Amino acid sequence: MGEVERLKLISAKHECEKHEVRILKALEILKPSFPLTVNNINSFGDDRVAVLDQFLYRFAKLQDCIGLRLIPALYEALENDDRALAFIDILNRLEKLGLLSSVNDWQFFRALRNNLAHEYPEREEDVVEAINLLFFSWERFYTLYQPLIKAAGDLIGS
Repeated sequence: MGEVERLKLISAKHECEKHEVRILKALEILKPSFPLTVNNINSFGDDRVAVLDQFLYRFAKLQDCIGLRLIPALYEALENDDRALAFIDILNRLEKLGLLSSVNDWQFFRALRNNLAHEYPEREEDVVEAINLLFFSWERFYTLYQPLIKAAGDLIGS
């Protein structure tokens, strides 16, 4: 692995870990509030809303960082291949290498991230349902994420 590839991995890993720390702190604070309902979200004070916003924002940022930076950098470092490939092909290869537990899970969380990013105030029930789904699926996401971040650490020696 060249120095440029190593620096890409270091940067992507650092950014992912920053989002992860914030998510875990937000989850710790929010846990007693789940499962959410429209009524209890509407009764949240400003502090609780800020924590919920942080959870959702950091999840979107983590998902983006993994997909746009970490996965491509890992693939390039592991395969010594910087050709432009379809992202699904990269995901399939990482799944075969045992670094991605499930391409289907990745796509599930990507769709969930997109749904949360395009929330519509008139569809409060849908937003609450998506937030609950993310909260109760967090361990599944974490299981998907951990081998990727570990592989990056192994490759860069940290």
